[in-house]
Amino acid sequence: MTCIIMYNMIVEDERDTYQNYNDPTKFIMDNHTDDDQRFQYSTERIVTLSTYMINREQLRNRESHTALKNDLIEHIWQKFGAGN
Repeated sequence: MTCIIMYNMIVEDERDTYQNYNDPTKFIMDNHTDDDQRFQYSTERIVTLSTYMINREQLRNRESHTALKNDLIEHIWQKFGAGN
């Protein structure tokens, strides 16, 4: 009985996230001039371990993480800053 109650609580809590789902493909712009900056993704299985490790290293790059975090903070301040 407790499991059913917990399940219903989780479903009720996450209900709004299902309605606000955004398809990531709609954010991919086709008018890029620099192909290196274009976002690429794949749903296929990774063929080699070296490819997996390269992708993993790119995801865990501390410098990129810090730069993206700072850009996000700056964007949030510009959009919702003290004067807005």
